[in-house]
Amino acid sequence: MPTNLKIEKIQHRGTDRIAVRIPFDSDYIFKIKQINGYRWSQTKKCWHIPYDTQSFQKLKELFGDVIISNPNNKSTNNYSSENDSSIKVITIEKINQYSLKVEIPGFK
Repeated sequence: MPTNLKIEKIQHRGTDRIAVRIPFDSDYIFKIKQINGYRWSQTKKCWHIPYDTQSFQKLKELFGDVIISNPNNKSTNNYSSENDSSIKVITIEKINQYSLKVEIPGFK
């Protein structure tokens, strides 16, 4: 069964970060820890990585076999950002098994 990975832009201690929400699984945690600058947020209950192209590319490389959820699909959301104005949603659309369309607000 495919696993969902949800990502979104967050503010953590005044810095833009990419929140990575995954099921608790030692293989996934091992993958996250391969990304430079990874951190666990006890407050936000998620892993987060630097908000930059290099970190995002590494995330795609490591989790290429995982379905990355479109945050607008309410059926896959385990976290509601509707009341948190500090969170900017990264939109990800799976084009085919090899390609993703990614829109990151304010990031080109």
